[in-house]
Amino acid sequence: MKRAVRQFNLPAKRLKRSKYFIVPNDRLLWILAGLFIVLLVFNLLVIPAICSPRTPKINHREAVRISGIVRNTLELYEIDENRLVTVDTLTEVTVPQDFPFYRFYKELRKQLAEAHAEIIDCKKSRSTQLLLTVGKGNVAIEHFIFKFRQVARRTSRAAIIIDDFGYSFNQMVRDFLGLEYDLTISVIPGLAYTQKIADAADVHKKEVIVHMPMEPLNESYQDRGYTLLSGQDAGVISVRLRKAFTEIPIAVGMNNHQGSKVTADAVMMKNVMLVLAKLDKFFIDSRTNTNSIACQAARKAGVKTAENNMFIDVTDNSDAIQKQLLHMAEKAQESGRIIVIGHAHKNTLKALERTLPKIRSMGVEIVPVSQLAD
Repeated sequence: MKRAVRQFNLPAKRLKRSKYFIVPNDRLLWILAGLFIVLLVFNLLVIPAICSPRTPKINHREAVRISGIVRNTLELYEIDENRLVTVDTLTEVTVPQDFPFYRFYKELRKQLAEAHAEIIDCKKSRSTQLLLTVGKGNVAIEHFIFKFRQVARRTSRAAIIIDDFGYSFNQMVRDFLGLEYDLTISVIPGLAYTQKIADAADVHKKEVIVHMPMEPLNESYQDRGYTLLSGQDAGVISVRLRKAFTEIPIAVGMNNHQGSKVTADAVMMKNVMLVLAKLDKFFIDSRTNTNSIACQAARKAGVKTAENNMFIDVTDNSDAIQKQLLHMAEKAQESGRIIVIGHAHKNTLKALERTLPKIRSMGVEIVPVSQLAD
Protein backbone atom coordinates (compact mmCIF):
# COMPACT_ATOMS: atom_id res chain seq x y z
CA MET A 1 0.00 0.00 0.00
CA LYS A 2 1.47 3.20 -1.20
CA ARG A 3 1.83 5.97 1.25
CA ALA A 4 0.31 9.16 -0.01
CA VAL A 5 2.80 11.93 -0.36
CA ARG A 6 1.52 15.21 0.86
CA GLN A 7 2.44 18.12 -1.34
CA PHE A 8 2.89 21.53 0.10
CA ASN A 9 2.45 24.56 -2.19
CA LEU A 10 4.57 27.24 -0.60
CA PRO A 11 3.25 30.73 -1.30
CA ALA A 12 5.57 32.85 -3.40
CA LYS A 13 7.21 35.76 -1.60
CA ARG A 14 5.66 39.05 -2.39
CA LEU A 15 7.97 41.67 -3.78
CA LYS A 16 7.98 44.64 -1.52
CA ARG A 17 7.91 47.93 -3.42
CA SER A 18 10.47 50.30 -2.00
CA LYS A 19 9.30 53.79 -1.33
CA TYR A 20 12.37 55.01 -3.30
CA PHE A 21 11.67 53.00 -6.38
CA ILE A 22 9.55 54.54 -9.12
CA VAL A 23 8.55 52.53 -12.09
CA PRO A 24 9.33 54.63 -15.16
CA ASN A 25 6.70 55.25 -17.75
CA ASP A 26 6.82 56.73 -21.27
CA ARG A 27 5.93 60.25 -20.22
CA LEU A 28 8.73 60.46 -17.69
CA LEU A 29 11.26 59.15 -20.21
CA TRP A 30 10.34 61.91 -22.65
CA ILE A 31 10.72 64.55 -19.94
CA LEU A 32 14.19 63.26 -19.02
CA ALA A 33 15.25 63.18 -22.66
CA GLY A 34 14.08 66.77 -23.12
CA LEU A 35 16.03 67.96 -20.10
CA PHE A 36 19.14 66.21 -21.40
CA ILE A 37 18.85 67.98 -24.77
CA VAL A 38 18.36 71.37 -23.09
CA LEU A 39 21.46 70.85 -20.93
CA LEU A 40 23.48 69.73 -23.96
CA VAL A 41 22.52 72.81 -25.99
CA PHE A 42 23.28 75.07 -23.02
CA ASN A 43 26.77 73.60 -22.61
CA LEU A 44 27.60 73.63 -26.30
CA LEU A 45 26.22 77.02 -27.31
CA VAL A 46 25.23 79.28 -24.45
CA ILE A 47 28.17 78.89 -22.06
CA PRO A 48 30.88 79.39 -24.76
CA ALA A 49 29.08 82.50 -26.00
CA ILE A 50 29.01 83.96 -22.50
CA CYS A 51 32.58 83.05 -21.57
CA SER A 52 34.34 83.87 -24.84
CA PRO A 53 35.88 87.40 -25.07
CA ARG A 54 33.90 89.86 -27.10
CA THR A 55 35.51 91.07 -30.30
CA PRO A 56 35.43 94.87 -30.43
CA LYS A 57 33.61 96.39 -33.36
CA ILE A 58 35.58 98.81 -35.54
CA ASN A 59 33.46 101.31 -37.41
CA HIS A 60 34.40 102.60 -40.85
CA ARG A 61 35.42 106.06 -39.67
CA GLU A 62 37.81 104.64 -37.09
CA ALA A 63 39.31 102.23 -39.63
CA VAL A 64 39.93 105.12 -42.04
CA ARG A 65 41.54 107.15 -39.25
CA ILE A 66 43.92 104.33 -38.27
CA SER A 67 44.80 103.68 -41.91
CA GLY A 68 45.48 107.41 -42.30
CA ILE A 69 47.95 107.33 -39.39
CA VAL A 70 50.05 104.77 -41.27
CA ARG A 71 49.99 106.85 -44.44
CA ASN A 72 50.87 110.07 -42.60
CA THR A 73 53.81 108.35 -40.91
CA LEU A 74 55.00 107.06 -44.29
CA GLU A 75 54.84 110.66 -45.55
CA LEU A 76 57.28 111.66 -42.82
CA TYR A 77 59.76 109.29 -44.47
CA GLU A 78 59.07 110.61 -47.98
CA ILE A 79 56.88 107.65 -49.01
CA ASP A 80 53.85 109.20 -50.68
CA GLU A 81 50.66 107.76 -52.17
CA ASN A 82 52.41 107.09 -55.50
CA ARG A 83 54.32 104.28 -53.78
CA LEU A 84 51.14 102.66 -52.40
CA VAL A 85 48.80 100.22 -54.15
CA THR A 86 45.70 99.20 -52.18
CA VAL A 87 43.32 96.31 -52.86
CA ASP A 88 40.64 95.87 -50.18
CA THR A 89 42.54 95.70 -46.87
CA LEU A 90 45.95 94.90 -48.39
CA THR A 91 48.33 97.71 -49.34
CA GLU A 92 51.65 97.21 -51.12
CA VAL A 93 54.29 99.79 -50.21
CA THR A 94 57.38 100.12 -52.39
CA VAL A 95 60.30 101.57 -50.45
CA PRO A 96 64.02 102.07 -51.15
CA GLN A 97 66.41 99.38 -49.97
CA ASP A 98 67.87 101.80 -47.43
CA PHE A 99 64.44 102.70 -46.02
CA PRO A 100 64.84 103.10 -42.19
CA PHE A 101 62.11 100.61 -41.35
CA TYR A 102 63.00 100.25 -37.66
CA ARG A 103 62.73 104.02 -37.03
CA PHE A 104 59.51 104.09 -39.03
CA TYR A 105 58.18 101.16 -36.96
CA LYS A 106 58.90 102.94 -33.65
CA GLU A 107 57.32 106.18 -34.84
CA LEU A 108 54.25 104.36 -36.17
CA ARG A 109 53.80 102.44 -32.93
CA LYS A 110 53.91 105.72 -31.01
CA GLN A 111 51.37 107.41 -33.31
CA LEU A 112 49.00 104.43 -33.20
CA ALA A 113 49.20 104.23 -29.40
CA GLU A 114 48.00 107.84 -29.17
CA ALA A 115 44.94 106.75 -31.18
CA HIS A 116 44.44 103.65 -28.98
CA ALA A 117 45.42 101.40 -31.89
CA GLU A 118 48.38 99.08 -32.35
CA ILE A 119 50.67 97.09 -34.60
CA ILE A 120 49.21 93.60 -34.35
CA ASP A 121 51.90 91.75 -36.28
CA CYS A 122 55.10 92.37 -38.20
CA LYS A 123 56.96 89.56 -39.91
CA LYS A 124 59.11 88.79 -42.92
CA SER A 125 57.06 87.27 -45.72
CA ARG A 126 59.93 86.95 -48.20
CA SER A 127 63.59 87.90 -48.26
CA THR A 128 62.75 91.36 -49.63
CA GLN A 129 59.31 91.83 -48.08
CA LEU A 130 57.83 92.61 -44.68
CA LEU A 131 54.19 92.17 -43.71
CA LEU A 132 52.87 94.66 -41.16
CA THR A 133 49.34 94.47 -39.75
CA VAL A 134 47.65 97.31 -37.88
CA GLY A 135 44.41 97.25 -35.95
CA LYS A 136 42.72 97.77 -32.64
CA GLY A 137 41.89 95.38 -29.83
CA ASN A 138 43.63 92.58 -31.73
CA VAL A 139 41.27 93.12 -34.69
CA ALA A 140 43.18 93.59 -37.95
CA ILE A 141 42.16 96.64 -39.98
CA GLU A 142 44.75 96.76 -42.75
CA HIS A 143 47.81 94.82 -43.91
CA PHE A 144 50.85 96.51 -45.44
CA ILE A 145 53.42 94.62 -47.50
CA PHE A 146 56.71 96.51 -47.66
CA LYS A 147 58.66 95.72 -50.82
CA PHE A 148 62.27 96.89 -50.76
CA ARG A 149 63.40 97.94 -54.23
CA GLN A 150 66.06 100.03 -55.90
CA VAL A 151 63.93 103.14 -56.36
CA ALA A 152 64.84 106.78 -56.66
CA ARG A 153 64.04 108.73 -53.53
CA ARG A 154 62.79 112.27 -53.60
CA THR A 155 65.35 114.89 -52.71
CA SER A 156 65.72 115.26 -48.96
CA ARG A 157 64.51 118.64 -47.76
CA ALA A 158 65.73 120.94 -45.00
CA ALA A 159 64.20 124.23 -43.88
CA ILE A 160 66.53 126.71 -42.17
CA ILE A 161 64.85 129.50 -40.21
CA ILE A 162 67.03 132.46 -39.23
CA ASP A 163 65.56 134.23 -36.18
CA ASP A 164 65.94 137.65 -34.57
CA PHE A 165 65.94 140.01 -37.56
CA GLY A 166 64.83 143.59 -36.92
CA TYR A 167 67.41 145.06 -34.57
CA SER A 168 69.70 146.42 -37.29
CA PHE A 169 70.12 146.60 -41.05
CA ASN A 170 73.85 146.22 -41.65
CA GLN A 171 76.12 144.35 -44.04
CA MET A 172 75.67 141.08 -42.15
CA VAL A 173 71.90 141.30 -42.66
CA ARG A 174 72.40 142.05 -46.36
CA ASP A 175 74.70 139.04 -46.67
CA PHE A 176 72.10 136.76 -45.07
CA LEU A 177 69.47 138.01 -47.52
CA GLY A 178 71.91 137.66 -50.41
CA LEU A 179 72.54 133.95 -49.90
CA GLU A 180 71.26 132.05 -52.95
CA TYR A 181 69.50 129.45 -50.81
CA ASP A 182 65.85 129.50 -49.72
CA LEU A 183 66.33 130.47 -46.11
CA THR A 184 63.29 131.55 -44.08
CA ILE A 185 63.69 135.00 -42.52
CA SER A 186 61.98 135.40 -39.13
CA VAL A 187 61.46 139.05 -38.19
CA ILE A 188 60.53 140.39 -34.74
CA PRO A 189 57.67 142.92 -34.93
CA GLY A 190 57.93 146.36 -33.38
CA LEU A 191 61.68 146.92 -33.90
CA ALA A 192 63.43 149.78 -35.68
CA TYR A 193 64.19 147.82 -38.87
CA THR A 194 61.33 145.34 -38.90
CA GLN A 195 59.59 146.64 -42.00
CA LYS A 196 62.78 147.48 -43.90
CA ILE A 197 64.20 143.98 -43.47
CA ALA A 198 60.89 142.36 -44.40
CA ASP A 199 60.74 144.42 -47.60
CA ALA A 200 64.38 143.63 -48.45
CA ALA A 201 63.77 139.92 -47.87
CA ASP A 202 60.85 140.10 -50.27
CA VAL A 203 63.09 141.69 -52.91
CA HIS A 204 65.55 138.79 -52.48
CA LYS A 205 62.64 136.33 -52.79
CA LYS A 206 63.08 135.01 -49.27
CA GLU A 207 60.14 133.66 -47.31
CA VAL A 208 59.29 135.84 -44.30
CA ILE A 209 57.56 134.84 -41.07
CA VAL A 210 56.73 136.75 -37.87
CA HIS A 211 59.05 135.98 -34.95
CA MET A 212 56.35 136.58 -32.35
CA PRO A 213 57.56 137.48 -28.84
CA MET A 214 56.06 135.27 -26.13
CA GLU A 215 56.58 135.13 -22.39
CA PRO A 216 59.35 132.75 -21.24
CA LEU A 217 59.56 130.81 -17.99
CA ASN A 218 62.85 131.90 -16.44
CA GLU A 219 64.25 134.57 -18.74
CA SER A 220 63.98 138.32 -18.97
CA TYR A 221 61.88 139.76 -21.78
CA GLN A 222 60.68 143.07 -23.16
CA ASP A 223 57.12 143.92 -24.05
CA ARG A 224 56.93 146.49 -26.84
CA GLY A 225 53.20 146.01 -27.25
CA TYR A 226 53.47 142.72 -29.13
CA THR A 227 54.52 140.13 -26.54
CA LEU A 228 51.97 137.43 -25.76
CA LEU A 229 51.79 137.06 -21.99
CA SER A 230 50.28 134.23 -19.99
CA GLY A 231 46.84 135.22 -18.73
CA GLN A 232 45.98 137.61 -21.57
CA ASP A 233 42.42 137.27 -22.80
CA ALA A 234 41.47 136.30 -26.33
CA GLY A 235 40.82 139.92 -27.31
CA VAL A 236 44.32 141.12 -26.39
CA ILE A 237 45.91 138.14 -28.14
CA SER A 238 43.94 138.85 -31.31
CA VAL A 239 44.88 142.54 -31.32
CA ARG A 240 48.60 141.84 -30.87
CA LEU A 241 48.76 139.12 -33.50
CA ARG A 242 46.86 141.16 -36.05
CA LYS A 243 49.08 144.17 -35.37
CA ALA A 244 52.20 142.05 -35.99
CA PHE A 245 50.94 140.73 -39.33
CA THR A 246 49.80 144.21 -40.34
CA GLU A 247 53.33 145.49 -39.74
CA ILE A 248 54.80 142.56 -41.72
CA PRO A 249 52.12 141.96 -44.37
CA ILE A 250 54.26 139.63 -46.50
CA ALA A 251 54.66 137.19 -43.57
CA VAL A 252 53.12 133.81 -44.42
CA GLY A 253 53.39 132.31 -40.96
CA MET A 254 54.81 132.66 -37.49
CA ASN A 255 57.19 131.09 -34.99
CA ASN A 256 57.73 131.94 -31.33
CA HIS A 257 60.48 134.16 -29.93
CA GLN A 258 61.23 132.75 -26.44
CA GLY A 259 57.77 131.60 -25.24
CA SER A 260 58.67 128.64 -23.04
CA LYS A 261 55.83 129.62 -20.68
CA VAL A 262 53.16 130.51 -23.21
CA THR A 263 53.64 127.53 -25.55
CA ALA A 264 52.90 125.17 -22.65
CA ASP A 265 49.70 127.06 -21.75
CA ALA A 266 46.70 125.28 -23.28
CA VAL A 267 44.32 128.25 -23.08
CA MET A 268 46.85 130.67 -24.57
CA MET A 269 47.72 128.32 -27.42
CA LYS A 270 44.08 127.69 -28.22
CA ASN A 271 43.39 131.43 -28.51
CA VAL A 272 46.56 132.03 -30.56
CA MET A 273 45.69 129.28 -33.05
CA LEU A 274 42.12 130.49 -33.47
CA VAL A 275 43.48 133.85 -34.67
CA LEU A 276 46.06 132.23 -36.97
CA ALA A 277 43.32 130.07 -38.48
CA LYS A 278 41.30 133.18 -39.33
CA LEU A 279 44.39 134.85 -40.82
CA ASP A 280 45.29 131.68 -42.76
CA LYS A 281 48.84 131.61 -41.36
CA PHE A 282 50.90 128.57 -40.32
CA PHE A 283 52.77 128.13 -37.04
CA ILE A 284 56.26 126.73 -36.45
CA ASP A 285 56.96 125.72 -32.86
CA SER A 286 60.50 126.80 -31.98
CA ARG A 287 60.45 124.19 -29.18
CA THR A 288 61.86 126.39 -26.44
CA ASN A 289 59.98 124.13 -24.05
CA THR A 290 59.90 120.34 -24.40
CA ASN A 291 56.42 120.42 -22.83
CA SER A 292 55.06 122.66 -25.57
CA ILE A 293 51.56 121.86 -26.81
CA ALA A 294 51.65 124.40 -29.65
CA CYS A 295 51.54 121.91 -32.53
CA GLN A 296 48.74 119.97 -30.90
CA ALA A 297 46.70 123.15 -30.47
CA ALA A 298 47.44 124.20 -34.05
CA ARG A 299 46.16 120.93 -35.50
CA LYS A 300 42.98 121.14 -33.44
CA ALA A 301 42.37 124.61 -34.86
CA GLY A 302 43.12 123.51 -38.42
CA VAL A 303 46.36 125.51 -38.62
CA LYS A 304 49.25 124.09 -40.64
CA THR A 305 52.15 123.44 -38.32
CA ALA A 306 55.55 121.85 -37.77
CA GLU A 307 58.24 122.01 -35.13
CA ASN A 308 61.89 122.88 -34.91
CA ASN A 309 64.08 119.77 -34.81
CA MET A 310 67.31 121.41 -33.67
CA PHE A 311 69.09 124.72 -33.04
CA ILE A 312 72.24 124.98 -35.12
CA ASP A 313 74.04 127.76 -33.23
CA VAL A 314 73.64 127.08 -29.52
CA THR A 315 77.43 127.35 -29.49
CA ASP A 316 78.38 130.62 -31.19
CA ASN A 317 81.37 129.18 -33.04
CA SER A 318 81.52 128.78 -36.82
CA ASP A 319 83.19 125.34 -36.70
CA ALA A 320 80.62 124.03 -34.23
CA ILE A 321 77.80 125.45 -36.35
CA GLN A 322 79.22 123.78 -39.48
CA LYS A 323 79.15 120.43 -37.67
CA GLN A 324 75.54 121.04 -36.71
CA LEU A 325 74.64 121.88 -40.31
CA LEU A 326 76.25 118.67 -41.58
CA HIS A 327 74.41 116.77 -38.86
CA MET A 328 71.23 118.44 -40.10
CA ALA A 329 71.95 117.19 -43.64
CA GLU A 330 72.48 113.63 -42.42
CA LYS A 331 69.21 113.74 -40.51
CA ALA A 332 67.45 115.04 -43.61
CA GLN A 333 68.84 112.13 -45.63
CA GLU A 334 67.58 109.67 -43.03
CA SER A 335 64.05 111.00 -42.58
CA GLY A 336 63.59 112.99 -45.80
CA ARG A 337 62.92 116.30 -44.05
CA ILE A 338 64.08 118.46 -41.17
CA ILE A 339 63.51 121.96 -39.75
CA VAL A 340 66.29 123.83 -37.93
CA ILE A 341 66.67 127.29 -36.43
CA GLY A 342 69.67 129.60 -36.40
CA HIS A 343 70.09 133.25 -35.50
CA ALA A 344 71.23 136.43 -37.22
CA HIS A 345 74.81 136.14 -35.97
CA LYS A 346 78.12 136.57 -37.78
CA ASN A 347 79.35 133.02 -37.07
CA THR A 348 76.06 131.53 -38.26
CA LEU A 349 76.38 133.41 -41.55
CA LYS A 350 79.99 132.27 -41.93
CA ALA A 351 79.07 128.62 -41.33
CA LEU A 352 76.19 128.79 -43.81
CA GLU A 353 78.40 130.29 -46.52
CA ARG A 354 80.93 127.49 -46.08
CA THR A 355 78.58 124.54 -45.60
CA LEU A 356 75.52 125.06 -47.79
CA PRO A 357 77.32 124.08 -51.04
CA LYS A 358 78.41 120.83 -49.38
CA ILE A 359 74.86 120.18 -48.17
CA ARG A 360 73.54 120.69 -51.69
CA SER A 361 76.07 118.17 -53.04
CA MET A 362 74.72 115.66 -50.50
CA GLY A 363 71.35 115.83 -52.24
CA VAL A 364 69.64 117.91 -49.56
CA GLU A 365 67.45 120.72 -50.86
CA ILE A 366 67.05 123.88 -48.76
CA VAL A 367 63.37 124.85 -48.89
CA PRO A 368 61.13 127.54 -47.34
CA VAL A 369 59.66 126.27 -44.08
CA SER A 370 56.13 126.65 -45.47
CA GLN A 371 56.80 123.55 -47.61
CA LEU A 372 57.22 121.44 -44.47
CA ALA A 373 54.24 122.78 -42.51
CA ASP A 374 51.24 120.49 -42.78
